[in-house]
Amino acid sequence: MSLLNTYHQSDKTPLWRFVDAMKGKTRALRRFPLPFGNTGTALMMLYDDYGVLSGSRHYRNEIDRLKNVMTRNNRIVRLEIAIHTGDSRLMRKLTGSDNVSVAAGTLKLWLHEYEQTPENQSPEQNGGGFESAITEISKYMGFRIDPKSVTVAEFASMIKKYGEELKAKTKTKRL
Repeated sequence: MSLLNTYHQSDKTPLWRFVDAMKGKTRALRRFPLPFGNTGTALMMLYDDYGVLSGSRHYRNEIDRLKNVMTRNNRIVRLEIAIHTGDSRLMRKLTGSDNVSVAAGTLKLWLHEYEQTPENQSPEQNGGGFESAITEISKYMGFRIDPKSVTVAEFASMIKKYGEELKAKTKTKRL
């Protein structure tokens, strides 16, 4: 799938779209209301760019979490499609059985496991969240950051500047 129909560049993506995508609303990355684009890849590209630009130490763990979530989600979607289309070969590949009842039971189990696994929760659900970061950076900058007018790259630069200033203050306090 093409990335042409998605927001995938941090200097062109409004922060609000990125935050929504991090909450699991990956449709926010689509430029059009049509089901085009590889939103998972777009999100990974944006988050990787954000991590590099912001100097965040934690982004690599989040990238790995997102990859695991997308892999599990992909498997669930493929099984749903196999059941709805009656694709016994795909059902057998995914579940070991071409029986629709067995596949439906497996799907139900996978969905339950998916919902119960903490790594499948968005950063907001895990307590980490961009909203709190936006609030903190707004206080630091002395003005309210508008997620609709600030890009991911601009916000990442603000995060980096904030982190560097905190680090410098910590060093001077030790001396």
